[in-house]
Amino acid sequence: MIVSPTHANELSHRQLGVPAIDRSGPELEVWSVQMIKAEGYFWKNGRCMISGSDVIFYSVACHKPSNLRSYAKAGLRADAVAGRTQMVSSAVIPYIDSHCHTHGFPYDAWETIGSTGVAAVVISAGNPHVHREIHDEVPDLADVRRYWEEPIRFSESAEKMHFFKVFVGIGISFMTRVDQWEQALELIPDLLKKPNVVAIGETGIDPIQYFGMRWPLEEQKIVFEEQVRLAKELNVPFILHTPTPKKSRDFLHELAVSEIPNENYKRHFLDMDMEIINKIGLDHKRLVIDHVDETILEYALKETNAYIGIGIGQTLRHTNPEFFADTVERYGPERLMVNSDHVAYVGTDLLAIPKTIRDLRRRGVDVADIGKAVFDNANEFYELNLETQPAT
Repeated sequence: MIVSPTHANELSHRQLGVPAIDRSGPELEVWSVQMIKAEGYFWKNGRCMISGSDVIFYSVACHKPSNLRSYAKAGLRADAVAGRTQMVSSAVIPYIDSHCHTHGFPYDAWETIGSTGVAAVVISAGNPHVHREIHDEVPDLADVRRYWEEPIRFSESAEKMHFFKVFVGIGISFMTRVDQWEQALELIPDLLKKPNVVAIGETGIDPIQYFGMRWPLEEQKIVFEEQVRLAKELNVPFILHTPTPKKSRDFLHELAVSEIPNENYKRHFLDMDMEIINKIGLDHKRLVIDHVDETILEYALKETNAYIGIGIGQTLRHTNPEFFADTVERYGPERLMVNSDHVAYVGTDLLAIPKTIRDLRRRGVDVADIGKAVFDNANEFYELNLETQPAT
């Protein structure tokens, strides 16, 4: 039921017994209203939820939010106005994309993502490939600073344009060899003081590097250990990259296929990472093991207390919305974190996470459990302190 501002004011006075709209202030906007059943009310993000059963919301031209709050206190019931409004069922549940490289995407992609119910994204910064850069020399300190600082600057302004929060994780990734890594790590403590920088990572031992610039595993272990140590000292979240078997056609240059069988590939390198993580004593509650698939899922769930990140939005990896939904159904939502892992140099599905949510809804998974897997766990792990309207 849509009511004109004048009619709304008349209804409030004559039928509902609530204060008139105060027209002394600047007009804000027309507030959207729907019929709901709710206990209590709250006022948040431009939407007011009204108490009582069979409560009706309608559009009101409100000049001061406090006035609409007073409507909430009074409770606008369906029997107070002519007709009844049916609530529309919706599969939209706010979500956090807990790991992506979307800073390499164009404006239209950001607008599409912003239209899907996303509340926040966490950008993993530290690799040139997300911008489709090609290096013919090993990146150095200046390059690493640019990999980190550009998405940090972008995160500070993106919300004003696209209307969702943007956070950043920073680290030395072993998918690209870098020089002067010692000096780069010295920058991390100060960068983590910025409100939008929330984690170290992604990082994790990887046998393959871009641009043919090999980084010996023993050297990687040294750099990895320093980053784990830093995460423990600073008590910040740590994003652990686990490598995926690669084919030359997936990347920007020719790569040798590993001799390690695919079913053992991730676990082989994850064991190296976890040995160092456990030696340093990083609390697993501060750790997310990312790019998890069926080859390491059982291990990660049963042998660690870490969060489990599953990327479902790009063609480099075979995990997809169905895999994530299957995992939630089989194991429950505890410690699971959905992410798109969107990256600009392979095919992507901008709607992967919304599709996952819709699949979970169709399967009859409890809305609270879906919320844990797509919002609450990431919100808790990264300490984002975000609040959102509950799904109905």
